[in-house]
Amino acid sequence: PARAHQQLQELNSLMDNQHNYKIYREQLAARRLPALPYLGIYLRDLVFLEEGNPNLLPAQEGAKPTLVNFEKLTLLAQVLAQITRYQSVRYSFPVLPDAHKYLTRLTQLPDEVLYIQSTQAEPRDPNASSS
Repeated sequence: PARAHQQLQELNSLMDNQHNYKIYREQLAARRLPALPYLGIYLRDLVFLEEGNPNLLPAQEGAKPTLVNFEKLTLLAQVLAQITRYQSVRYSFPVLPDAHKYLTRLTQLPDEVLYIQSTQAEPRDPNASSS
């Protein structure tokens, strides 16, 4: 499995989280559409922007926050625009009847069950603030 080992090393290098996934982001930006990005990075970006920046800013030093933080909204819009870019071009896959039938007949679990399974797999941090 030398080939598989080489591929794993290449993937590890591509998905290295150093410098905010710089290599992956550069490679993805260089690709022609259609492309399927790893959404986890975009979700991470959105959470970081949402939790790391206030919605309101003070008009003056020490004043009560009353001004909308447009910089935060601009950054959020930029991330959403990147995601939307990948939805703008359709894939042209042939329909495989057996696979299509299987996928359309899958049972969808209720959100409550999925939430319980999620918290069992990754317990919530009791010290984290909820918003």
